[in-house]
This record gives sequence, C-alpha cells and structure tokens, in this order.
Amino acid sequence: MKTYLLSILKTFKKNFLRFLSLVLIILVGICFVTGVGGITPKVENSFEDYYSQYNVADLIIKSKATTGFSDDDLDKVKADSQVKDAISLTSIDTTISDEESRIYVYDFDSSINKLELLEGSLPDEADEIAIEESSATIKKRALGDTVSYMGMDFEVTGIVKNPLMYSKDCDASITNTDESLSLVMYLNADKNVLPLPKTDIFVDLKNPDSYKYFTQDYLDYVDKEKDSLKKLSGFSSEDVSYLGLSENKSYEILKNLGEKVNVIAAIFPAFFIVVVALVVLTTMTRMIDEERSLIGCYSSLGYSKAKIRFKYLTFGLISSLIGIASGITTGIYLLPNLIYPAFGNVLILPTITKTVSYLTGLISSIGMLAATLIVTLLVTNKSLKETPASLLLPLAPKPGKKILLERIPFIWKHLKFKYKSAIRNIFRYQGRLWMVIISVLGSSALVMAGLGIYDVSGAVLDIDGIKVNLTSTLQPIALIVIFFAMALSVLVLFNLTNMNIGERQKEIATLKVLGYKTLEVDSYVFREIFAMSLMGIILGIPTGLGLLYFIFKYLDFGSIADIKWSSYLLAFVISLSFIGIVDLLLSRKIHKIDMNDSLKSVE
Repeated sequence: MKTYLLSILKTFKKNFLRFLSLVLIILVGICFVTGVGGITPKVENSFEDYYSQYNVADLIIKSKATTGFSDDDLDKVKADSQVKDAISLTSIDTTISDEESRIYVYDFDSSINKLELLEGSLPDEADEIAIEESSATIKKRALGDTVSYMGMDFEVTGIVKNPLMYSKDCDASITNTDESLSLVMYLNADKNVLPLPKTDIFVDLKNPDSYKYFTQDYLDYVDKEKDSLKKLSGFSSEDVSYLGLSENKSYEILKNLGEKVNVIAAIFPAFFIVVVALVVLTTMTRMIDEERSLIGCYSSLGYSKAKIRFKYLTFGLISSLIGIASGITTGIYLLPNLIYPAFGNVLILPTITKTVSYLTGLISSIGMLAATLIVTLLVTNKSLKETPASLLLPLAPKPGKKILLERIPFIWKHLKFKYKSAIRNIFRYQGRLWMVIISVLGSSALVMAGLGIYDVSGAVLDIDGIKVNLTSTLQPIALIVIFFAMALSVLVLFNLTNMNIGERQKEIATLKVLGYKTLEVDSYVFREIFAMSLMGIILGIPTGLGLLYFIFKYLDFGSIADIKWSSYLLAFVISLSFIGIVDLLLSRKIHKIDMNDSLKSVE
C-alpha cells in the first residue's frame, strides 16, 4: 500500500505542469461562469435589501378623479385580507417655474415607502420641503434654496431618496410625458396648508410566501391582489389605476438590464465550459496513454483494476476540486463586485449586498467534475481491456500515408523538407490536430464575441418607450469576457503545446543528435503548433460572429454590421500573439530535454 501511495504522489510530481495547467484552466472557466452568473443576482439582491429596508410600496392605487380618495376608500383597501397596511397621500405633477415638477404631501412617519434622508432634515413646518436628490434629469439644489408654488415660498431643508425613484433618468411627468421630471418635492402632511386632494394609496401587501421582488412569483402575486382589490373596493377602472412595481420606471429598467446580462451569463459560460471540458478530456486521455506501460506493470504485479482506476481518478478529482473550489470562491466575489458599479451610470445604486450567488457556478462545477471522472474512467477502462503483456509494449507508431498535398506534385516538390515534415506531422495525427483546432477555435470565438459586444455596447435600448444607454453597463462585461477568453486561450495553448513536447521528446532528442541548432529545433516543434492554431483562429472568428448573432438576437439590440473592422483584426492579432507567448514559455522545456535519457530504448 505504501508503494502504491508513493506511486500516486510520483504521478503528481511527474505531471506537475499538466496538473497545474489543468487546475488553472478549470479555475478560469468556473470563475467566469460563477462570476458572470452572479452579476444580476448581486444587483437585484442589493435592491432587494434596499426595498426591504425602506418597505417599498407593493402597489399604488392612483385616483383619476379630481376629488381623490376619501377615508372610506382607504378603509376599503385596508379590509383586503392580503393588505398589511395602506396610507393615502398626495402626488401631483405640475409646472413650477417652467420645470416639470412633482409635489408629494407625505407622511414621514409612515412605515410604507420610507424616504432615505441623505442631507439636512425632514420638513417640520408648513413652508419647508425636502427634495429628491439630483440625477441626470433632476436639477441639483442645495439646502436653504427656495422653491415658490401657489404664492408660497418653500425652503429646502432636506435631500431625500424615494425607493421608487433610482433611475438616473427620472420619471416622466404625467402632464407632459415627453419630459422627465426636474423637481420632486415633499411637504409634511401634518403641516400642509395647501388644498390638495389625496390622490394615491400606497399599499403594503403581506406577501406570506416571502416572494422576492424581482421574481415572476412576486409579480403574479401582486397582479392577483390587483384583481382582488378591484372587486373588494368597488373602484372602477375608469376612476383609478393600479400600479405595481412592474409599472415603475426604475424597476423596469433594472429588470430589463438584468435580463440582458442574464443572456450573456447563459450563453458565454456554456461556451467556456465546452472549451474547458474538451481540454480536460485531452489532458486525461494523453496522460493515461503515456502511462500505459506503468498500467501494464500494475496489472502484472496483481493490482486490481479498481486500484489502477483510483490512481487516475485521484489525479482528475484533486485537480478538478482545487480548480472548482478556487474558481467558485474567486468568481462569487470578484466579477459581481467589479461589475456592480457599472450599473451606477444608469441607476442610483444602494449599498452592495453581502449575499452571494453561486448557483450557476455550482451547476457547472458538478457537470465539470462528472465529465472529468467519466472521461478518466472511460480512458482507463480502455487501457485495462488490454493484456498486461500488450500494455508493456509501446504503441506502434501510426503508419504513414500520403496526404492530399503530396498528390499535387507541382506544389509538393517545391516545398522544403522542414515544411513537408511539418505538414505530414500535422495531418498524420488527426486527433491532436482537431483537439488544437477546436480548443483554439473556442478561445478565439470568445475573444471575437467579447470585442463585438464592446463595439455595440453604445446602443440605446428602448424599454417600454424609455431610452437607456447601455454603454457603461455592457462595456465592463465585454472587457471581462475578453480578459477571461485571453487567459483561457493562453492556458489552453500552453497545456496542448506542453503535452505535444512531452510526447515527442525522443523525436526532439534525435533532431539534436543530428545537429539541429536550438532555433531549428524550436521552429520544428512550434511551426506545427502555429499552423494548427492558425487554423483554429481562422475558424474561430466566424464562429465568434455566429455566437454574436445568437446573442444579439436574444438581447434584442445590436447587429453584426455594428462591429468595427478593427475588432476583426484585433481578435486575430490577440489570438495569434498568444501562440508567441506560449512558444516563449515552453522553449526552455525543449532546451532541457536530455538526449541520452530520451533516446534510451524502451525494450
């Protein structure tokens, strides 16, 4: 048992670079999936906490009559079994000094839709007001400023924030829907002397199932209560309108932004995971194939198939678990916290929530772990089907055969030997060729897609007639996609090239013995990697465009025509530059190959 355990440790030591690259590739993939999948929950949970803290109104009933609501009307609403509490207040849109304005006569002691005091103090006299904080449309005013209305001068004593108003492009005026409000003022209901009717009833629902504000269950619950209140109160639809959060401008903008980000969060991670899973498959397959003679030794010495499987499952399991644990831990905190401020250019953001979301990462991790273990089992079982005697013999070299280019004499005869050799090697090992092409294709497609999203992020989104500029929100996400695609591309190429060099040590040592210089040996190996990677890049850019077409279709904005020509060139250059980086990182490994050890006969 001690010898067996030592052999497992030696496997990790011998394949340390392979182990490390596997951990990092899984880490990058899971970190991206977890992080991008957690952006919308991070934003929505922050507003969820904010709504709960200030007990946002679930429903607003607005009177269309000039007389407004009576106390009896309020009592009818309170009589509903699902109504926890309700208050009546005044909300009137008007014009003050040529500005589109809204006046609230507010009960500051009410527990429903509490105002957040940002500066100063709440009004305590009839001639005092609080005003909504400034935004893209609301004019900035200071404490002590005066606002004149109906022959009275009102002094600004406080700056407040209404939990129903957090879009930087404030609500449109009801009297002039083409203009946004530039002034929102609050008078103390207890001190009010203006003859204004009660126009609104703010309703706080019981919500017994604790539905979260941004879920469809919550919206359905509110809609159901609208119908109940219509029947109970007897209010005619001609006399009143019922407005839930889904009719609130700020809520609608946030929910739509979240849905757009969720499209990216659904499509990109799937692509990432496919690339990562493919690399894991390649790595484990090659490692077990390389150790077939060792597996033959274990079988000859009487080790059970279960023990042999356990050794390789341990390698795959530990590398996956380390990568997954690191990826989820990094992803739930890093990306959502980095992207959260980007929503601040469209919305007035509350304090970021401490609640984390890891569901997307967890689901992907389970799939990744299962794929690793299944692949390892399948490859190990394939070797274990052979007899110990056949496993102890090296695999016979793949027979050479003419490739298509060799059948075109006027081209083939004019090629130098080094190019003929490289072309033959590339197409001789079809499995290796397709693994490199598909892996590089996936990474290049992600880079192209990230650049495309960056280009179209300046588009203006129409949300129920509300124009929202997505530049500030989508550009950071696009940069994150590009960065992670670049990191994945480097790691994938490093892993595949490292395995390629490991498999060809005897071939490389032979070249050294024959007198090939260091640069010539490097060129011999990296020329093939470059050619295969180039094929992947050429196929990856149109694949990235196809991915973008799919994304734009579901985002409902942007088009392929909006992508700048420079992005095509940049995607090609970025992907190509990674090949050079990997070549530099691994050239030292070629130089360190020992000719004597590598050329020793296996027999």
